[in-house]
Amino acid sequence: MYVRLMQQMAGPDALAGMPPGPGLAAALAAVDAGRVPPERAVEVLRARYRQLAHEQAGVLAAMVAVSRAVPGSAERAAAPQEWAAGEIAAALTLTAGSAGWELSFAETLVTALPLVHAALAAGRIDRAKARVFADHLGPDVCELTGAQVAALCGRFLPMAPALTARQLAARILRAVLAIDPGAAARRYRRAVRERGVSLYLGRDGAATLVGDGLPAAEAAAAAARLDRLAATARRAGCPGGLAAISADLYLGMLDGSFHGLAEAEIVDELRRRRRPEDEDPDDDSSGGSGAGGTGDDARAEDRGESANGNGGVAIGTAGSAGTPGGVSGVGAGASPATVGGEDGSARASGDGGEPRGVRDGIEVRVGLGTLLGHDERPGEIAGLGPVTAPAARAAVAAQRLGAEWRFAVTGPTGELSLAGVLRRRPARAGSAPTGSDRSRGGVVEISVPAAELADLVGSPGPWRGVVEEIAARYADRDRLLTRLDDRAGSRFVRGALARHVQVRDRTCIHPGCDRPAVTADLDHTRDVALGGTSTEANVGPTCRRHHRYKHDLGWRLCQPSPGCFEWTSPLGRVYRTRGEPIHHDLPPPVPGPVEPPAEDAGGTRLDVPILWRPTRRTAAARPVPAGPPTVDRRDDDPPPF
Repeated sequence: MYVRLMQQMAGPDALAGMPPGPGLAAALAAVDAGRVPPERAVEVLRARYRQLAHEQAGVLAAMVAVSRAVPGSAERAAAPQEWAAGEIAAALTLTAGSAGWELSFAETLVTALPLVHAALAAGRIDRAKARVFADHLGPDVCELTGAQVAALCGRFLPMAPALTARQLAARILRAVLAIDPGAAARRYRRAVRERGVSLYLGRDGAATLVGDGLPAAEAAAAAARLDRLAATARRAGCPGGLAAISADLYLGMLDGSFHGLAEAEIVDELRRRRRPEDEDPDDDSSGGSGAGGTGDDARAEDRGESANGNGGVAIGTAGSAGTPGGVSGVGAGASPATVGGEDGSARASGDGGEPRGVRDGIEVRVGLGTLLGHDERPGEIAGLGPVTAPAARAAVAAQRLGAEWRFAVTGPTGELSLAGVLRRRPARAGSAPTGSDRSRGGVVEISVPAAELADLVGSPGPWRGVVEEIAARYADRDRLLTRLDDRAGSRFVRGALARHVQVRDRTCIHPGCDRPAVTADLDHTRDVALGGTSTEANVGPTCRRHHRYKHDLGWRLCQPSPGCFEWTSPLGRVYRTRGEPIHHDLPPPVPGPVEPPAEDAGGTRLDVPILWRPTRRTAAARPVPAGPPTVDRRDDDPPPF
């Protein structure tokens, strides 16, 4: 039987074309994992993963069937969720909370999102991606109509197999924000109004301190500062890994230990600190990542990972696009002692090299029409995800000075046509406090479709100079694109070419990696030592981890056309990647009815459901303040410039 199965697998796409179900289960049951030929190992893995998704869909359907098999009393028939969760918990030896959570997920998929459940049963998506659909389009978190939800499922299910769960979540969230921008803005404002901090103990006695409902841009800037300072301290000889240093910085900034200290003094203080836990001679579990700093965590910077726990994606300040070695990212930017001036030059702070009240910059991406107030398309914070149009405009306003401003003109399908650096800035809002529009580093990327650019020229207001500069540069695009390859013989990728590639590819080009391109190495697809050139068709961003895949782990990379990459694994499998679109094809806005917010018996406002919140909290819910909020801005907030 096994020999016959192997003979079938040697045929064209035997397992690859087999749908999940009893037939595939029987075929896989006969496979001995230890005897699978190396060239077929990935095929077997994919088949098992497809069958697993099919079985998980069956489990969810069975849970719903249990909830509907209501025997006896009318009370149980009226509340199947409550009694069924208890039945499932007892049958599967789960806690009541876990059983209720699983049953809620099952009801959402089977009842409200049948297309998603069918895709899971067919093995086209896995449970993690089905969870993404439920978290964004389920009836308990989404205000969209049934027709809109079905349309979004129809739009995103075909592309879901080629996306990671994180990439899929970003696309769905961006579409939901675009369909009803007013409701999205209200959800965001309510989430921020209910912001708070939670503290709780883990089973090991160590504590977790987390903030919830934080403004997206400010949280990203805080994470960027931790990343930058941790990398600086690590290079200065501070003991410990990046994650541990970030934790010490986090605590010291909150508990007052670093109050009044300049950043250089904070680094010196960290170097002097020695935690007893880091020097326990009887504990080898850290792998040397304590005082010695030789463990895996201490290598996070070399691997191109973040220390702040944001999913392995650094949200840091952008360094110079021409950093030696093609590296641009956390710790690779300007010195902490300087902050960029309006003309891009460095400016000393005059206070021990430490600029006061200046927030670390982030990479924010937003459409030109959104900045002009012509539309409410969501923006994006690189490494974090889509944000509402008002939040994106506010993030841009906070980086009017100090950040590098870029433009990206796109073609018909959202791909990059031309990118470059902007010299002009919009006029400063007269009511803005002095210094509130300055950041330490960062990137502002302004995108606009070429078909819309001509209509925006001559727009009145503070953005007129910016629009005219973009239009003038695009009119000269043939010459500018030709100049990208002017330094083909250079060892390092700098200037306009570096910027163009970062904007074009968005993230690391390895399959599934979403580390921002601005923090990755600019790698030659064909190495310079082998005759490769510094040209648009031979450069792509790779994070440190995946850069090493190519050089040390046997992966091969080619670029058939600019921006299209083919990775060949050591097993001979070919994986094709291309950067995310710059200008996404989004559903048209369909505003829902605006209803006055209700109030519960205690006077707490019950506004629209929060879209982007965890459905299962690790800590006890904090109390919601009674009474209406003191701040309630209008839905049609104007751009901040």
